[in-house]
Amino acid sequence: MDNTGFNSYFHENQVLCCQNDRVSRELTQEMGVKTGLRDVNGEGVLAGRTSWSCI
Repeated sequence: MDNTGFNSYFHENQVLCCQNDRVSRELTQEMGVKTGLRDVNGEGVLAGRTSWSCI
C-alpha cells in the first residue's frame, strides 16, 4: 500500500480510531502497565534513555 492508500485508510477511519485509542485504567493496573512517567499515586518514576526502560 502506498502513502495514498494509508492516507485514505486513516482518513476514512479517523473517528473510529479516536474513539478507541484509550486503554482503561483498570486494564493497565491489572496488567501492571505504567502509563507515562507517573505511577498510580501520581509519583514520578525513573526511566532510562535506552530503547528499553525498567520502570
